[in-house]
Amino acid sequence: MDPATAPHVTWLPKGRFCAFATQILVPKDGVSEATFYMCGGLFCGYCGIQQHASGRQSVLFSVWNASAGARAEAIEAGPGVTLSCFGGEGMGAKGSMDYLSEDAARWQPDMSYTFLVRAQPEGNEATIFSCYFHRPEKGGW
Repeated sequence: MDPATAPHVTWLPKGRFCAFATQILVPKDGVSEATFYMCGGLFCGYCGIQQHASGRQSVLFSVWNASAGARAEAIEAGPGVTLSCFGGEGMGAKGSMDYLSEDAARWQPDMSYTFLVRAQPEGNEATIFSCYFHRPEKGGW
């Protein structure tokens, strides 16, 4: 099965900021057997939800290694989130939360989900990126 078309919407904020929030809603007629729905992209990573051909679903947040050679590190994760390093489409660190096809906690079409991404400077040479995923049916982040 070929993946669905993956359109990307770009916005360029003005001024300085340390966080952004975005929402995603996949309409029922927009669900594909295998695709990634990117909710937020930044200069060094992205977040979104993924539908796999096997029926598994994932919530993802990735940060690429810095171009100057510094490696991204996965520091801390919330309940149900798996941290790992990746390679192939760039190299970096990611957090993912997977749902099996029979899991009642899966993300649902026609429901809005919110991502909040924060960037916090750590000294002069590093930034700590955090991503939060709000599930309205669970009532929290």
